[in-house]
Amino acid sequence: MRVADEMDVNIGHEVGYVVPFDNCCTNETILRYCTDDMLLKEMMSNPLLSCYGVIIIDDIYERSVSSDVLLAFLKNILLARPELKIVLISPPELSNKLVTYYGGVPLIEVECSHSMEVVYAPGIQRDPFLAAIRLLFEIHHSQEKGDIVVFLACEQV
Repeated sequence: MRVADEMDVNIGHEVGYVVPFDNCCTNETILRYCTDDMLLKEMMSNPLLSCYGVIIIDDIYERSVSSDVLLAFLKNILLARPELKIVLISPPELSNKLVTYYGGVPLIEVECSHSMEVVYAPGIQRDPFLAAIRLLFEIHHSQEKGDIVVFLACEQV
């Protein structure tokens, strides 16, 4: 994992992850990455998530049944554990709804410090990965120096 590399630590010790069928954490793990499903599963044996001081949920706009249930449970956990800090990372259009849902919690807005351009591949692609690579090279050769981020659609099975 990139975070473990940047912190120059071994994965599974200070930084770990839990995904279905793979748990790479120990009792010494300080920073733990997991899916919403795995956090819900953990709540079966630890309903107040008492081993956590901070829970960060990224990409909250990618809604699923699991993420919606998790948000509801976290709201209830906050009533029992007011010292718990929950950070929800969302696009601006969702922020006000989350602030209202969680009862007027603080909102921190972060401005984008870089200019960006969104480019979509036209039409339906037979091989989306190959189409993304072609578009990436086209942008790379025709634009000024800069960074490129590619997002591919996914489908949960």
